[in-house]
Amino acid sequence: MKMAALKKLLEEGLPDATILLEGDNGYVNAVIISPSFIGQSKVKQQQKVYEVLNKVILDGTLHAFSMKTYTPEEWEQLQ
Repeated sequence: MKMAALKKLLEEGLPDATILLEGDNGYVNAVIISPSFIGQSKVKQQQKVYEVLNKVILDGTLHAFSMKTYTPEEWEQLQ
Protein backbone atom coordinates (compact mmCIF):
# COMPACT_ATOMS: atom_id res chain seq x y z
CA MET A 1 0.00 0.00 0.00
CA LYS A 2 1.38 3.39 -0.93
CA MET A 3 2.13 5.78 1.93
CA ALA A 4 -0.09 8.54 0.53
CA ALA A 5 -3.08 6.18 0.34
CA LEU A 6 -2.44 4.87 3.84
CA LYS A 7 -2.13 8.38 5.24
CA LYS A 8 -5.38 9.41 3.54
CA LEU A 9 -7.19 6.37 4.93
CA LEU A 10 -5.95 7.13 8.45
CA GLU A 11 -6.80 10.83 8.17
CA GLU A 12 -10.33 10.01 7.01
CA GLY A 13 -10.85 7.49 9.82
CA LEU A 14 -9.20 9.64 12.49
CA PRO A 15 -9.93 13.19 11.34
CA ASP A 16 -8.60 14.86 14.49
CA ALA A 17 -5.27 13.01 14.37
CA THR A 18 -1.80 13.94 13.25
CA ILE A 19 -0.37 11.03 11.27
CA LEU A 20 3.39 10.52 10.82
CA LEU A 21 4.42 7.62 8.59
CA GLU A 22 7.74 6.20 7.49
CA GLY A 23 8.78 2.95 5.97
CA ASP A 24 9.91 1.01 2.95
CA ASN A 25 9.63 -2.42 1.37
CA GLY A 26 6.09 -2.85 2.63
CA TYR A 27 6.87 -2.14 6.28
CA VAL A 28 5.24 0.93 7.83
CA ASN A 29 5.99 2.64 11.14
CA ALA A 30 3.33 5.08 12.26
CA VAL A 31 3.08 7.68 14.98
CA ILE A 32 -0.50 8.77 15.56
CA ILE A 33 -1.30 11.71 17.80
CA SER A 34 -4.94 12.38 18.60
CA PRO A 35 -6.96 14.16 21.24
CA SER A 36 -9.52 11.35 20.88
CA PHE A 37 -6.99 9.10 22.67
CA ILE A 38 -7.27 11.09 25.91
CA GLY A 39 -8.43 8.86 28.75
CA GLN A 40 -7.99 5.65 26.74
CA SER A 41 -5.51 2.87 27.41
CA LYS A 42 -2.84 2.19 24.78
CA VAL A 43 -4.74 -0.96 23.83
CA LYS A 44 -7.95 1.03 23.22
CA GLN A 45 -6.02 3.64 21.24
CA GLN A 46 -4.51 0.98 19.00
CA GLN A 47 -7.87 -0.78 18.60
CA LYS A 48 -9.29 2.51 17.36
CA VAL A 49 -6.55 2.68 14.69
CA TYR A 50 -6.99 -0.97 13.72
CA GLU A 51 -10.74 -0.35 13.22
CA VAL A 52 -9.75 2.10 10.48
CA LEU A 53 -7.22 -0.31 8.94
CA ASN A 54 -9.10 -3.58 9.36
CA LYS A 55 -10.23 -3.89 5.72
CA VAL A 56 -6.78 -3.29 4.20
CA ILE A 57 -5.17 -5.64 6.69
CA LEU A 58 -7.67 -8.43 6.03
CA ASP A 59 -7.46 -8.11 2.24
CA GLY A 60 -3.65 -8.13 2.34
CA THR A 61 -3.17 -4.59 1.02
CA LEU A 62 -1.31 -3.64 4.19
CA HIS A 63 1.23 -6.23 5.30
CA ALA A 64 3.46 -4.95 8.07
CA PHE A 65 2.29 -2.09 10.24
CA SER A 66 3.70 -0.87 13.53
CA MET A 67 2.32 2.05 15.48
CA LYS A 68 2.83 4.23 18.49
CA THR A 69 -0.13 6.25 19.70
CA TYR A 70 -0.04 9.40 21.79
CA THR A 71 -2.32 12.08 23.12
CA PRO A 72 -1.18 15.60 22.14
CA GLU A 73 0.10 16.12 25.70
CA GLU A 74 2.11 12.89 25.67
CA TRP A 75 3.59 13.80 22.29
CA GLU A 76 4.52 17.29 23.47
CA GLN A 77 6.32 15.82 26.49
CA LEU A 78 8.41 13.61 24.19
CA GLN A 79 9.54 16.52 22.03
